[in-house]
Amino acid sequence: MSTSWSDCGIVRHAAVNLGIAVSLENGDLLVPVVAGAEEKTLLELAAAIHGVSDRARGGHLTPAEASGGTFTITNLGIHGVVHFHAIINPPESGILAIGAVVPVPAIVEGALVEVPRFSLSLSADHRVYAGVAAARFLGDVKVRLET
Repeated sequence: MSTSWSDCGIVRHAAVNLGIAVSLENGDLLVPVVAGAEEKTLLELAAAIHGVSDRARGGHLTPAEASGGTFTITNLGIHGVVHFHAIINPPESGILAIGAVVPVPAIVEGALVEVPRFSLSLSADHRVYAGVAAARFLGDVKVRLET
């Protein structure tokens, strides 16, 4: 998913430079970047996301953190939005939208219980990905989150 469309065709990036959509108090939106996200553990990635988000809100991003994203994640769940479709940040070719965690009824081991659920929505540039490749990616994300 770390690809872009250019006038020369598809560009495949060696690293995942993960953009994180961050809203500012004045209503503006910045997308700071965590470079080499694929090499980080989940805890390292969470710390890096927290760091660039704080620096973005404080106006202290480094030039490297302010550009060069290859794929973005956005979360409107913090605003209570349950499901939405995000707009791709060119030249990136995909963005993953995360909705709010909400309790839903489910049957677990024969009992009716309340479980937390949230939605994921992938916007993908079809010049770069076939729909089935995007669906497989989203399915992989689902499985990894569940396990």
